[in-house]
Amino acid sequence: MPRNSKSYCSGVTIGEFSDRDILCNVIAPDRPFFSVWEPCETLIVLGRSNVAADEVYMHRAQQSSIRVLRRMGGGGAVVLSKGMLILTFSTMSNVLVNPSDVFNTVNMKIMSVLSSYGVRELSLMGISDICLNSKKILGSSLYLPQGGIVYTASLLFNCELSDIEKYLKFPTRYPQYRAERTHSEFLTTLYKEGYTMPAESLAQSLMKSFCDMSKPALSIIEIYTRNPI
Repeated sequence: MPRNSKSYCSGVTIGEFSDRDILCNVIAPDRPFFSVWEPCETLIVLGRSNVAADEVYMHRAQQSSIRVLRRMGGGGAVVLSKGMLILTFSTMSNVLVNPSDVFNTVNMKIMSVLSSYGVRELSLMGISDICLNSKKILGSSLYLPQGGIVYTASLLFNCELSDIEKYLKFPTRYPQYRAERTHSEFLTTLYKEGYTMPAESLAQSLMKSFCDMSKPALSIIEIYTRNPI
C-alpha cells in the first residue's frame, strides 16, 4: 500500500513490496487475501506493457510531482487518487485459470455489494470493467504468475475526474464500448450518480463479501507494486 493512503482494513501492512514479493513471501495455499484502501496522494500506474510517453502527459506529472509506477498486471494506465477505493484480491491456484472467469467472478461479487446499497443500472462491460448507466466506475487488472492470482481494481467513489483528464492521454488501446468518448464522458463516480454511502461502510461490506466467498476467513494484507518506471 502506498505510504500516503487510508486503509479501511485492520491487519498486516506489507510495506513497500512488489506483487512478486507478496507472492513469494506472503501468499499461502490456504490463505487468500483481500484489502481495500483509499489513496491520500495522486499516483499514476501503468499496465505491464504500457509505454509511459504514449499514455501519460509526463510533463504534467513531473510538474505536479506525481509519481508514475508500473504494476505487474495488464490493462491500461490509471490515475489513483483520493476518492477512489483500491481493491486487491490474491490467492494461490493450482489449476489453469481463465482470466475472464476471474474477472467475472470477482466483479459480480462487487456488483452484488453495490446493489445492496441500492445502486442500479450496473453492468459488466469490456474485458473487466463495471459500468453504471453505461459509464465506467471500476476498472480491474489481473496478474497470473505460476500458481497465483492477483486481482486489483479501482472503484471511482468520489474522486475528481478532472485529474484523469489532466494526466492521462486518450488510451492507445480501449474497449469497443468506449467508442471515442473522452475520459470525462466515459467515466463517472458513485457520488456523481447520486450514491453517497459512507466509504468506510462500503469497504467493510466488500471485505465481508470476499470473506464469505473465500474460506477460511481471509487474513487482510495491503499490497501494491512500488516499482517506479
